[in-house]
Amino acid sequence: SPAPGPYRTDSFAPVIDGRDFDFGPRLAPREAALDVLVSYTEALAAFAKKDYQGDLDEATQALGGSVERLLSEATASTQAKQGAGLLATAVNALGREVTDHMRKAALRRAMDQAAPGLQQVVAFAKEIDSLAATAVGIMRDGMLRTANRISPTDGIAKIQLNERVAAVLVDSNTIIARLKEIDAALDAIKPAHDEIREALDRDERTPLQKLQALVAEAKRLQRSYQKLK
Repeated sequence: SPAPGPYRTDSFAPVIDGRDFDFGPRLAPREAALDVLVSYTEALAAFAKKDYQGDLDEATQALGGSVERLLSEATASTQAKQGAGLLATAVNALGREVTDHMRKAALRRAMDQAAPGLQQVVAFAKEIDSLAATAVGIMRDGMLRTANRISPTDGIAKIQLNERVAAVLVDSNTIIARLKEIDAALDAIKPAHDEIREALDRDERTPLQKLQALVAEAKRLQRSYQKLK
């Protein structure tokens, strides 16, 4: 097999065929987008409670911080930033309605106003996932091409090469599959939001439980992203 080296200071940089695959900075806007979704759903759930004001204030502040973080990301799309702004505007419009009927009406208005923004933020997160999956596939294929050019000189070297190639295949295929699962979960966010909105029209007594389930799903997505880092 070829001798290792010569090494340079950039020998282990995440670059393949001249293409930079340092995805840490590229994933930051996606995390910010997920933070926005979590904070938005938490604000809705807080407002649906009878004693909501303290939780709503906290969730509104968290949403504002998440939106500011997304706006500060240079690589975040204009649509994602606009969508996050719509979510923040909708939550900020939630007043201090006293009666249950008034709060439901306010919640309906907020969800109607936020719906387009929710879709924009979800679409942005999926776009980053698509780019990440493509990058993983390119890196995997590049490593396979390199491995196929190596001719181990003995049995031990061949076993070691096989183990490394197997690890690359398992890890990359697992990441791509996980990204597909996350995208499927992202696709379910907007329909769940719409279902809760329709439940308010029917004056059902379960919007809070459904909102709490939506919060839990948004947080699960957030944790899934963190595990992929």
